[in-house]
Amino acid sequence: MIARRARCLSDLLPVVRRLMRDMWTLEKQETILAWARHLFWADLARRHLDHYAGGSRLKEEWQDWWHFFALLSQWYASEYVVLDGWREADLHDPIIDQSLVRQSDLVGMLRRYRNSVFHYQPNLIVPKFMQLLEESERSVFWVHYLHSEFVRYYWSYVNDFPGTPEQRSEFRESVLAIVGWIPDGTVEAKAHRLRQLAATVDEGTAGDMSDAAEELRNLAKAARIVAAEGLAHYRKQCRSFLLRSE
Repeated sequence: MIARRARCLSDLLPVVRRLMRDMWTLEKQETILAWARHLFWADLARRHLDHYAGGSRLKEEWQDWWHFFALLSQWYASEYVVLDGWREADLHDPIIDQSLVRQSDLVGMLRRYRNSVFHYQPNLIVPKFMQLLEESERSVFWVHYLHSEFVRYYWSYVNDFPGTPEQRSEFRESVLAIVGWIPDGTVEAKAHRLRQLAATVDEGTAGDMSDAAEELRNLAKAARIVAAEGLAHYRKQCRSFLLRSE
């Protein structure tokens, strides 16, 4: 099964490239979506780690700790590939770029950790592992935070695509076909859905002066407030954690 599916990928990938050529300026779009594919792979590694660490399977047995170590290492290493791709693709975002500068020591530790994961190490105790692990009070949150900001950037890239609703929908479906994933569970995505719902209510009740319509408009207004306050609270908490991690 695995071999057959892997062989099918060799036929699928050229089709994806033709699809991109038909729709957009190839070079820049391909660079961003290639980066997003690495982000998808890192997100899968993070989900596997979170599922294992949050479940009942993680016990105090040695083999459980080494399982946890393996999953953590795969995610950390994958996340540095995303970070490296961010720089190589010359992508920019003020929040992400500021974090990379302010936590530059953790960036260096993550790079060395990636090297230790993806290059053979003849020793069980690897100093490049220990550097980041010993800073876990800072590093675990920071890597989660950095990943969430990369995800936010990718979601915004897809969601903010200019054009008509039909063009935006076509773009989204094409990206989903090429990358295999669009993150819709981010704080920004949830706030956006609330704002969309509120806009739909306003449009649907325009000119309707009934009590029921007024109640719906009040609910739409409340939804906008919840979306704005939730997003502001999330940003405030992130800033607070980052300041404590410096």
